[in-house]
Amino acid sequence: MNSYRWELFRYSLPLKEPLRMLGQVLNERVGLILRLSEISRGSSAVEIFGEGEITPLPGLHLESLSQAESQIREYLSANLKPTPHSETLFPSVRFGLDMAFRTLVQSQQEALGRNYLSAKTGTLSSKSLLTA
Repeated sequence: MNSYRWELFRYSLPLKEPLRMLGQVLNERVGLILRLSEISRGSSAVEIFGEGEITPLPGLHLESLSQAESQIREYLSANLKPTPHSETLFPSVRFGLDMAFRTLVQSQQEALGRNYLSAKTGTLSSKSLLTA
């Protein structure tokens, strides 16, 4: 299992128009960006990292942004080898951690010249869509 370095960034983005959702009115979107970088033994000229968004939405998530921030800081400080599959994490925290891991894996694959997570493109004949 690998070890990771992490950074947490807070953001606040004003919305052009108020967003009404589940009995709440939002005028700005606030959240956290989690950046995970794998600690490698070799040296690389390019830092490979993945990012995930932790944004509890009022009316949808029970946790507040400050609770989510406290939880992810505590969790990552205690775990040099975190996993996004911890059932004890708030849903918004688990989502952001999973997103950070997935984008990190994608970045690693792209750095190796492999891109397993992207869709293959091609053409499909309209005749192949017809069934008897």
